[in-house]
Amino acid sequence: MNKQKIKEIVKFYIQKNIQNKWFILVNILILLSVLIATNGNNIKSYLESKNINLFDDEFKIEIIDEDNLATDQIIKQFENRENIEISKISENNYTKENIPKNFALVEISKSETGYILVKITSKEGIDNEIYSKIVEAIKEARNEIFAEKSGIIEWISKILRPITKILFNELKPNSPAIGDIAMNFTANAFGLANAATPFGIRAMEQLQKENPDKKSASNSMCLFLGMNTAGFQIIPTTVIAVLVGIGYKNPTEIIAPTFIVT
Repeated sequence: MNKQKIKEIVKFYIQKNIQNKWFILVNILILLSVLIATNGNNIKSYLESKNINLFDDEFKIEIIDEDNLATDQIIKQFENRENIEISKISENNYTKENIPKNFALVEISKSETGYILVKITSKEGIDNEIYSKIVEAIKEARNEIFAEKSGIIEWISKILRPITKILFNELKPNSPAIGDIAMNFTANAFGLANAATPFGIRAMEQLQKENPDKKSASNSMCLFLGMNTAGFQIIPTTVIAVLVGIGYKNPTEIIAPTFIVT
């Protein structure tokens, strides 16, 4: 087969396929891929200069929180964000010159009156979504501290103690676990999960001490675990905070449906 014949065959094949829409589409995609691959950095720089972010960059948050006032709440806010790394450090060694990009330093401390103080430092500013989540975490921590200091949790737990004794009737009337269980239920009822956790752990430890069979869970332990899993809650503070964040007109109207469901 001579060269002229080969040229005619190739020409015929190309002319035929040009009429095919799939052939045109595939070639356009290949061309775009080549352009993006060879000019990726230039395209990214241009988008960044226009404050357009199409790339899900890694973002790092470091927290200084000696008293662990809000670290758990911040970690919880970002638990579903794989591109965000959170770590806790003991001191601030950053300056304006060495602070990295895609980074935020959150310094948390407590005032003399017990109020949470927060300072957020970043080189180029923080994405609104990330900033909002940090603010929500701080609000949640402040609500928990307020509830503890105001004595609301302790007051309501005293009301719940008689009910707790009836539910956990296999325990001794003066069992230390009853007080911790009542405090745990009260904190959960107000949506203060982080405040409820230490009471829950203490209650479970005490229940294990009073458990005659150390190798299996007692009825009280199973009941306590089941009631915690059921999510007994009167005031869903986290949901209310989310509704406030999105500008909902009446965020507290969720309280009545939550109480009915509980």
